[in-house]
Amino acid sequence: MSKIILDNGAELEMSLGSFAEAQELLQTITKSLKESNVSINDDISDLNTIKDIFLTLLSDKEIPKAILPLVKRTTLNGIRITSFDFFEEEKYRECYIPILWEVAKFNLMPFMKGLFSKLQGISPMIKSSQK
Repeated sequence: MSKIILDNGAELEMSLGSFAEAQELLQTITKSLKESNVSINDDISDLNTIKDIFLTLLSDKEIPKAILPLVKRTTLNGIRITSFDFFEEEKYRECYIPILWEVAKFNLMPFMKGLFSKLQGISPMIKSSQK
């Protein structure tokens, strides 16, 4: 369980999804990025790269389908989000993208922890072999 305060002051409470739900989101995101023209170079903090990733993921119609089961495990200010109809009310729309971001991050980071530690080990080897 994780609680965070969004920029607008709303409280988002999230529960970790099942392995299958999180894996579905991971595979949907990686497929979307792989099929796109996004080029992730050495500098992932490059503003254009971030913009391209962001726009690619927001425009993929499969992402909402994959993330919805995870969103259903959240509450906003104590109100359970049971579908994307929740965002029909204008006051909740400003929370839509921040909620998707936080839910994805919360559910995907456990997969990435092991990957990041492995990549840190091989990164120097790759760079030295490219010289």
